[in-house]
Amino acid sequence: MMYLPVRSRPKKTDIIRSRNGCKSCRQRRTKCDENQPTCGTCARLGKTCERFSEVVQFRVVTSSDPRTPKKLRGKDRPHAPLGLSHAEPGNVCCGSVDLIRSLQHTERDVFYLTYWEDQCLPSLHPILCTFTQSAAANAMLKNTMLALSACNLSRLSPEDRMRSESSHMGKFRPNLIHQTRSQLYYSAAISRLINTHQLDDRRVAITVLAVIVILSYMESSMANFTAFYCHMDGISRFLTNLNDYVHDETVRGLLITWMQSRLSVWWTRSYFSSVKLQRLLPSIPLPRILQGQPKSLHERRVEIISIMCDSHYLSTACILRHWDCDQSIETVISEPSDEPGTDAVHHHLLLTQQVQRLDRWIQHLPSAEQPLMDLTSTGDVTTPLRFISHDAALNYAYYLTSCILQCQNNFCTLPSICPTIARMEGRTTDSYICLLLRIAKASPPVHHLTKNTYTIGFTNLLLTALLRTTSVSLAIEIQNFVQSLADTLPTEEGGFPIYQALEVIKLINVRKMAGKDVVAVSQPVDDHGGEPKYQSYNSQAIRDLFFHGRERTGGALFTERVVVCRPGKSNGGEWRWGRGRKRPVIYVSRSDKF
Repeated sequence: MMYLPVRSRPKKTDIIRSRNGCKSCRQRRTKCDENQPTCGTCARLGKTCERFSEVVQFRVVTSSDPRTPKKLRGKDRPHAPLGLSHAEPGNVCCGSVDLIRSLQHTERDVFYLTYWEDQCLPSLHPILCTFTQSAAANAMLKNTMLALSACNLSRLSPEDRMRSESSHMGKFRPNLIHQTRSQLYYSAAISRLINTHQLDDRRVAITVLAVIVILSYMESSMANFTAFYCHMDGISRFLTNLNDYVHDETVRGLLITWMQSRLSVWWTRSYFSSVKLQRLLPSIPLPRILQGQPKSLHERRVEIISIMCDSHYLSTACILRHWDCDQSIETVISEPSDEPGTDAVHHHLLLTQQVQRLDRWIQHLPSAEQPLMDLTSTGDVTTPLRFISHDAALNYAYYLTSCILQCQNNFCTLPSICPTIARMEGRTTDSYICLLLRIAKASPPVHHLTKNTYTIGFTNLLLTALLRTTSVSLAIEIQNFVQSLADTLPTEEGGFPIYQALEVIKLINVRKMAGKDVVAVSQPVDDHGGEPKYQSYNSQAIRDLFFHGRERTGGALFTERVVVCRPGKSNGGEWRWGRGRKRPVIYVSRSDKF
């Protein structure tokens, strides 16, 4: 039996709806005849006929990871907290990855701005808190803060790196989602910055200065030295327009926070570079507006970091003059310097001036920023040395590092340079290194991760201390502490990769236990700081290093080239140590280090 065709369903109404009518007819809920250029209803009422068009909004939707099991995708997928699994989630995260992916643009801005206030500002100069209040009314300033906030969150939310990616970048990489959003905010801020006018207006000029300072912090955390020097040049040129505001407290605060980032970049740039650059990289003088007795904790920080960098440069130049620097052919980065001459005697005289600066700094240090216990009391390296705040502890750590660099017994192990220069009596590096270790151990692990982001961290300070001691026991203590950091925070501290520093420390200690004291580390050819750390936690693909030192037996100087490579796994699945035919080759014990 054949089925009859289905009858068509009668229409409920004869009204033909239009999606292309004018705005006036849609608001009145009337039929629009869509006549051009004015419909009949608008012509009868004498209104302006505006065409209506649907607005299409796009949003980024990230698909599930194909490696994730199907049963864990979608709603059944667990919400893992941001940040490192070993760190305290409540101190370093603001939500789950799935929650952030679902936020709309306005909500996303609120999220990153809240993170800026909670996590970024405590690590920066308090002067930037005053600009946060005006960020809502200034898109350029707001995008700058959001860019730094998203960048900071991306580096505190590491992701596992795929095996196919480059091995020297380490086991983890920064969060790609936050990093991408950071670059979008960064581009929006730069676009508005280059189109800013009315720089003769005081408020506009100071806002532009704040934007460039914040962008400089972002570039320093990414080790993007080329962009940082571009911002530095822009600030140097821009300051000529602020001569009338040099006594303004806001301008002074911005200059202080800018100098901190500039000095931190100088310190990072010296590790790991060639012998020639370490000997010739000029120091950075403080601007005249910042010279004089510091008045606040952050001003004292800039002063002590400046002393530490100058002491590092002068002491390293005196030590490395014993080795040939012809293996380096790079161009030295131009930095302003008033230094006349480069001979060893002059370096020692300049180092004496830094000793005097350091003595004045410690004499005017308030009691509230000094250790909470008497330094003369009995206490070994395992006894924590606590302070009233983490910033005060960092400042005192910089003071101890400056003392280590200024100790003249560093030069006692090397051939005499100038016998007429008196050595500092009663100062030994080991006592200062013990105090430095006690301060580092007193800080909670999460503070190493979050509060040292935009300054020089303990990892780099301890690497410097290791090169200035002959004590094997202290060298092992330094290695154990950095190893504990690597086990808890396997990424970076103070912008310096922990796993990279740890491997160098291990290689140095192997030679110390063999009777060889390494006093300097350099690259065969300078790599200008490597590439920006957009997809990694280290900017340098280090495969070759030079160790410069002295043998304890006989006192002979040596330069040893250490080659770090991937030889292949042994039967036990671990990397092995070996020796090449022409020169020693050190095979790293783990594949995720360089």
